[in-house]
Amino acid sequence: MAVELSPAKQLPRATTRTASTCTAATTRGTHVFKIADYSLHKGLGPGKFIRSATFPVGGYDWCVRYYPDGDGRREDGSRGELALHLELMTKNSKVRAQFEFLLDDQSTGDQSFLITLDRPRVFNAVEAGKNVMGTGIMGPSDLEQSPYYLRDDCLVFHCDVIVVKEPMVSEMPVASKV
Repeated sequence: MAVELSPAKQLPRATTRTASTCTAATTRGTHVFKIADYSLHKGLGPGKFIRSATFPVGGYDWCVRYYPDGDGRREDGSRGELALHLELMTKNSKVRAQFEFLLDDQSTGDQSFLITLDRPRVFNAVEAGKNVMGTGIMGPSDLEQSPYYLRDDCLVFHCDVIVVKEPMVSEMPVASKV
């Protein structure tokens, strides 16, 4: 619906002007999860995972799930891609959060992006199964043939979590025109 204002119907200038700004309050944290003895974890089975230690970000507890044989989403039940998921551990909570997983290049110390959410999502620990998000990252053969990521039978992942709190609205000063 378009609104048209003709010059003859303009409203009189306001005598008072106010302004406000809405910002997102966020808290960011990083957890490093090292998978030592990578080859010994293979064969755990599709859908089976290893949980990282619990870590706090934004007043909530989180952990990383590492699925060495895939997260079990393949219909044929075969071994799939290595998968990483972020899990909200704080019971009876709903949290808006964004996350990304990075894999260490152990030859340079740089990280490569594996999974990045394009916007915050709601992690819901009240409803079963809604407190975990993630996906497959790469096939085991791709990883095992790389000279950069798997060193001394060890992988290192970084999980960056951004918790988005309620929006904050604040008043802004407005310059008066004379």
